[in-house]
Parts: sequence; C-alpha cells; structure tokens
Amino acid sequence: MGRRAQRLWAAAAVVAGILSFRGADLVGGGDGGLFVRMGRFLARLFPPDVSPAFLASLGRPLLQTLAVAGAGTFLGWVVAAALAPLASTDLMRRPWGAAGRPAVRDRLLLPVHLLARWTLAVLRGIPELLWVLICIVAVGFGPFAGALALGLHTGGVLGRLWAEALDETPREPLEVLEAAGASAPVRTLWGALPQARPLMVSHALLRWEFNLRVSVLVGFLGGGGLGLRLYNAVQLGFHDQVSTMVLVVFALVTLSDVVSNALRRQWLAPGAVRGEAAGAVDARLPIEARELAV
Repeated sequence: MGRRAQRLWAAAAVVAGILSFRGADLVGGGDGGLFVRMGRFLARLFPPDVSPAFLASLGRPLLQTLAVAGAGTFLGWVVAAALAPLASTDLMRRPWGAAGRPAVRDRLLLPVHLLARWTLAVLRGIPELLWVLICIVAVGFGPFAGALALGLHTGGVLGRLWAEALDETPREPLEVLEAAGASAPVRTLWGALPQARPLMVSHALLRWEFNLRVSVLVGFLGGGGLGLRLYNAVQLGFHDQVSTMVLVVFALVTLSDVVSNALRRQWLAPGAVRGEAAGAVDARLPIEARELAV
C-alpha cells in the first residue's frame, strides 16, 4: 500500500470517527444544563448507604449473582469442552496436501466439523442480553434464565477460543500418535490437550471474570441477583443505595481479578507448563511411536 493510499485511509477513518460521534450525539447533542444535571446526579450518590440493615439485605442478591456467574461459566465450559474438539480443524480435517487419499471417515467427519463450528458461531453471535431475553421467554424470570443465557454465550465464545488453541499446538505429537494408530479421541487427549491446556485454562478464567461483570447486567433484564436489585433502586430514586451496590460490584470484580491472577501464577507458570505438557505427551506415547518420533 502506497503512502497516498495510507493517507486516504487515515482521512477516511477520521471522517468516520467524526460521523460516529455526531451520530451518537456526543458532538452538539447536549444542552446548556447537561453538566448541571450530571453534577446533581453525582451529588445524590453520596454518601453511600452503609447502614447495617441495608448491607445485610445485599447478602442474598450478592450470593445469587455469584451463583449465576458460576453456573453460567460452568455450563459454558461443558458446552465448549464438547464442541471445541469437533470444531478444531487440525483434529477433524486432514491437512492440505497430506499423503494418501482421504478415507471415508474423513468425509463423514467434515459435516460434523462444520456443524460444530456453525453451532459455536450462533451461540457467540447472540449477545448475552439478547440470550437472557430469549431464556426468560423460555423458562421465565429468575436466576436460572440468567445462568442459562451466560452459559450459552460463554460456550460459543470459549468453544471458538479452545478450538483455536487446539489448532495452534504443534502437529508433530499428533502425527506421531496417528502413525502409531491412535484414534481421534486419543490424539486429542494425549496429543493436543496437554499442549493447549495452559491457554485453555487462561481463557476459562478470563470468561469467569467477564461473566461476573455481565451477571449484573443480566440481572437488569430479570436474571436476578444484584442487577435486579440495582435496577429497582435506580427506578425508585434510591441513589445512595445505588452507589453502595456499585461499590460492592467493584469490590467483587477486583477480588475476582486478584484470585484469577493468583491461579494463573500458580497453575500456569511459564516454561514449567510447557515442559510438563511435552513430558506428558512423550510419556504416554507407545514405545513404537516414540521410536518413530526419533
């Protein structure tokens, strides 16, 4: 791309940004009293309501929010674990230009592979807030709808990320296992999974942190927990309670980040994990397969 073309693209990006700001009423959309109203609203948020009775009343919604995030994340892990190997290109499809003719099994696995990828695309293509509306219609208001919505979307996102993690693993252990006559499940469990495990665990922890935040938004639409309690406080004008619940959510997310970082440092130590994965693959190979690898 020439310098002239780069300048044209940069100018187009600036114009698109300005038009986006105007379309969102961020430029010239406010009136003279906008900042005055914002100041009054912020003043009503302080001081937060820290009375023992109100703080005690947040115990059940807080536990419900944690339950929705935990159940939704676990459900997403189950969906992703079931679909990610099927959506992995390296595990389900022959490499381009591989020796030999495609077997009947390879032709039969192609529709399964495509179906798994399309299913993951649908699950992650529908946002969580839209999923919760669909689940509310299906199962009614409450935390079950929120957990189901988070689980379906998380399964789609994690399934795609885990499939890519499996695809990014080196192919040599898989080729050795295939040469030794290992089936596709054996190649997945003992060849690809030990190598992709650190990245997959990291993605799983990140989705837990994300779901903890989103579970509050899901509650706004009827998914229960702190989100529903926060929505009611906003509608009734209890701004001191709103600020307290916002601080509780912030503290909860901060604690979750600290715990996740500690787990990453403990479980995903760089270098050690890679050595452990390589050793696990080599230790479980049959003697004939290890001789082929040499």
